Amino acid sequence: MGRRSYADPAADWIDALREATDELMADPATPGMDFAAGNGPRFFTLTYAWRYHRRSADWALRGRLIELSGRCAGGAVADPFFFDQIFAREAGATKTTRSTRTSPIARRRAFDHFFRNWVPLEVVTTDSGAVRYLRGSHRGPTYRARSFDEANAVASLYDNAEYFEELPDFAASYDSYDWLVGAVERAT
Repeated sequence: MGRRSYADPAADWIDALREATDELMADPATPGMDFAAGNGPRFFTLTYAWRYHRRSADWALRGRLIELSGRCAGGAVADPFFFDQIFAREAGATKTTRSTRTSPIARRRAFDHFFRNWVPLEVVTTDSGAVRYLRGSHRGPTYRARSFDEANAVASLYDNAEYFEELPDFAASYDSYDWLVGAVERAT
């Protein structure tokens, strides 16, 4: 039997990514991190999943989002994704993601455009953890990095850099900002 592509149709690659994520979370050799640290349902993260799992690689290097990113940028061909990251919160997880400003993950060849694609593998509602994007945040300012893991010392390396601004407490004044909320249903 020939090699199966997990990029099409949409439901197949969503299922393949879900299975790959489950397998990566179950594999003790995977260099991921659990932000819940064994205290209840997991909040798992792994960067560069495509380097550790064949189906993740198939999606990152040949998946439909490459074409779709290019179409969003006026029809140019987009490069394969050079960075992917899994954030998987199991049902009942109490750890939440902090406000962050992240770098884009796909580069358009013809110009200097970048894309960040969010690929939810389950139904996501505003109550269950939908991603919230601050409208216009791509124009700056750039805030100091903060980790989801309070014990992570890497973020403190940015504290004295003059070109980063202090991250506001968005939760304290949530309604005063213009948010785009990514609530989605399962692709069929």
